[in-house]
Amino acid sequence: LRDGFIMTTPFTICGSAFLLIANLPIPGYAQFMASIFGSNWTDPLNQVAGATFSVLALICVLTISYKYCEAEGCDAMMGAVMAMSTFLILTASYIVSKSGEKIGDVIPKMWAGSNGIITAIIVSFAVSYIFCYCEKNKIGIKMPESVPTGVVKAFSALVPGLIFFTGAAVIYTLCKVLAGVTFPELIFKILQTPLQNISDTL
Repeated sequence: LRDGFIMTTPFTICGSAFLLIANLPIPGYAQFMASIFGSNWTDPLNQVAGATFSVLALICVLTISYKYCEAEGCDAMMGAVMAMSTFLILTASYIVSKSGEKIGDVIPKMWAGSNGIITAIIVSFAVSYIFCYCEKNKIGIKMPESVPTGVVKAFSALVPGLIFFTGAAVIYTLCKVLAGVTFPELIFKILQTPLQNISDTL
């Protein structure tokens, strides 16, 4: 967990710097910058912040899972990608506009960012543990020795992948049917919001 969060440092610091430049609380600053660079001068800055700071949970899924699997001596890259896909299955693939229109085939940054951090940690540890268990106990599709190593690793990940993706699909369905929300939203309401209320006090 520690090493995974340390790996997010360049993303959080760089993203925060661009976000700060776009929103410096100096009277007249925004008007001055707009007079030089145009009314849309903050767009490139917000793009950087959106692709780093605003997708922190997605980055955490990758980094924490990678470090976990690496420490266990397993295929860290495959484990990290499996965790990311699992996280995305649990997250909503749509947003609702201000007019109430449902827009699909998107990754909502609201839950890919800081609001999804607790979910990212849970998914990272669960997926990494099961993935490493399967790899160490040879649970997967076995290939002949003549097959290249890369192909062997890809096919050995099929069984863990089916476990993760099926489990995530079931959890997604249960959360939507029983609670009317996605898993990250449920975790946010149960755990993250109370923790934030505590941490924001003296």
